[in-house]
This record gives sequence, C-alpha cells and structure tokens, in this order.
Amino acid sequence: MASQRGDVTGGNRRGGPGGVAPGGDANGESWSAIADLVDVVERDDATAAREVGALFRRLFGDDLPDFPRHFILRYVAGGSPVPLAYAHFTPWEGSYLGGGMAFDERAYRRLTPDHRARIRAACVVTEFLLRRIRQMLPDAIALFGHVGEPRAERVDLRSGYERTRHPHLIVCWQRPLPEAEREAILARAAAVGPF
Repeated sequence: MASQRGDVTGGNRRGGPGGVAPGGDANGESWSAIADLVDVVERDDATAAREVGALFRRLFGDDLPDFPRHFILRYVAGGSPVPLAYAHFTPWEGSYLGGGMAFDERAYRRLTPDHRARIRAACVVTEFLLRRIRQMLPDAIALFGHVGEPRAERVDLRSGYERTRHPHLIVCWQRPLPEAEREAILARAAAVGPF
C-alpha cells in the first residue's frame, strides 16, 4: 500500500517486523479468533474525517482525502469502537488505487495485554485490514498499491498483492484476465505515478 505510516505491523513480531503467525488468514480461523475484538467498516468522507482525521494528520501531515473510499479497522471490545488502522481506496477504471495506510500504534498499545496478545497471535492488523478490503471490493478488477517501504511491502504481499515489473507498483488481481489485458491495465496504473 502506498505510504504506510506508523508501526506498520500492529501484530505478530515473530519472523521480524511485520511477522505473521503461521496460518494467519483474515478469511479463516485467525479472523474468527479475534472477530469479537475488531471489525472493518467503510465510512463516508465526513465520518472518516471525524474518526481517523487526527491520526492521518499526525502520520502524514495532511488532511484525510475528501473523496471515497475510506476503510477503518476498529477495536470493538472495549466499549466505543477505537480506530486502529485506516486505508483509502480511490476508484479508478474499474479498479482501485490504494493508499494512505495508517496504523495507530498509540491506540494499539492502550488495548488490554490479553487482547493485544490475541491479535498478535492471529495476524498483523494492517494485513487483516487489507484482506477485509479485498472482500469488501468484489466489483474491482484489481487493487493497486504504490509501495516503497520494505516492511509495508511484506505486509502487502502476505495480503495477496504481488509485485509488478513497474517499480513500486503492486497489484492484487480480483478476477482472472488475459495476460495482454493485465499488462495494459498495469501500464496505465504505472502511468498514474504515486497515489
């Protein structure tokens, strides 16, 4: 994902920063193991700005994008939901350009030790967010990211993205396409530049 900020891991540190527990999978047992602790929601522009605008400004020094689509992973086991991670996906040519990934390490550290341990054992917070977003955007041809930070890239790759021949451009294909069509889409996405 483009521009991940904060401690990009938000989870299991086995295997180095951003490590994932063996078998970690947002679709299966791992997600079920923490479904009572977290959820992922899509928010409109104004609600997203209220819920994660301060986090985004702290990490990026800028305002949250004022156009769709905003996804927030929230801790829900402590009363009022607390945002832990955020990502923005811009609709583009039947696909989405993902960016602005943010993880709130301060909020994560305030979770109870047993809840942090359960989340760490299940997977990386930002990886869960990316996997859930994939499920929430079934209409997409592909999801794109522009990544330059190695730890962030490792999380993206575990989340289903793959490298392309274009520097920093990663893709998660949501549907099968002929190779020539994929290459044409990749070329157009690369031409967009950082997003």
